[in-house]
Amino acid sequence: MSNADRIFETERLVLAPLVHKDFEALVKLDANRAVMKHITGRPRSREETIANIYKNYINTEIPPGMGAWSITWRDGDGPFLGLVMLKPLDGGPEIEVGYRLHPDHWGVGLATEAARRIVSYGFDDLKLETIVGVAMTDNAASQKVLQKCGLRPAGHVSAYGIDSLAYFALNREDYRAINARTGE
Repeated sequence: MSNADRIFETERLVLAPLVHKDFEALVKLDANRAVMKHITGRPRSREETIANIYKNYINTEIPPGMGAWSITWRDGDGPFLGLVMLKPLDGGPEIEVGYRLHPDHWGVGLATEAARRIVSYGFDDLKLETIVGVAMTDNAASQKVLQKCGLRPAGHVSAYGIDSLAYFALNREDYRAINARTGE
């Protein structure tokens, strides 16, 4: 489905390439008003979610090693928690990290844990020069996740049909400096 072909484990999570069996869980996630408030502004219908999957992950050129990963508990117990992505920002040349989780799992560091692992993969394995992230300007929680991953505020950008998204970026040099300080 995408070029994401590696499975990652973190302290609490497994990040596995998004596959067709994940579609129904993603349809439910995208139908959740709280989840989509800061992504599209409204829940997506089943048809819209499936069309979005095809547009962004199946019928598009995604660079090797990139795509979307489902997020589940490492102990194998429990449901699809959400997804994390590494892909071109709005189809452009910049590579973004993105994520969304079911509200039952907000506020306990899961988005940060998943996104950090994908950012590390982007720099360490894919040798990316820069990773960016975007969030609605009123979504302080998502902006905080990006900052905890080392991305820094870099202004605003228009993407995904939204005129002004908070824009964050992290380059390879700063990523290495952060890791040298934290010992990761």
